[in-house]
Amino acid sequence: MMNTQIIFIEILDVSTQIPDDLFRLLSTERQERIKRFKFDIDRKLSLYSELLVQYRACKELKILSKEIVFAKNENGKPLLSGYPGFHFNISHTHNAISIAFSNSEIGIDIERIKPPNLEVVKCFSPTEQEYILSHINPKHAFFEIWTKKEAYLKFTGAGLSIPLKDFSVLDLQIERMIYMFKKNNYFISTCCRDIINTKPFVVSMTESEL
Repeated sequence: MMNTQIIFIEILDVSTQIPDDLFRLLSTERQERIKRFKFDIDRKLSLYSELLVQYRACKELKILSKEIVFAKNENGKPLLSGYPGFHFNISHTHNAISIAFSNSEIGIDIERIKPPNLEVVKCFSPTEQEYILSHINPKHAFFEIWTKKEAYLKFTGAGLSIPLKDFSVLDLQIERMIYMFKKNNYFISTCCRDIINTKPFVVSMTESEL
């Protein structure tokens, strides 16, 4: 597998229908799960992210799509059953998807920039609280820290079993594993040990390109 890669897709036209032939690329079980979503945008985000992971797995592992079985670890982190060396992570928000692939454990988070609830900052570590509240742009600082924390938790595979106050993404040991960038109106953070040595390759796609 190549170095860490991040795929970003923003859905600009929610009203367009999903072609039936795309649904047929997934198992019947996963088709039914996606169709149960109430909103079209949620169906699109779930379908597109799964298809991209499926495509990447087929290409990298030289397997057929029917051989792909998605599973989760004990904390809900998705994985590919039977292929422990294939690492990916997915994040959705509103009209956008971010997906990360790597040679080692990885976590990613994407958040749309909007007025934040700064009361949440009380749940962060003291150094993170100070960083956000003293920042020239607290809104951006909030989403920078929030996405980094989410990416780190997803990287560990522990989810929210680790209290948010118990670690700081400003600590050098964690910070050097995180790559954060802003795309359009979104903050995206990725956490992976491979990032220490090599900057991730970012691919931005439109829905039509997908």
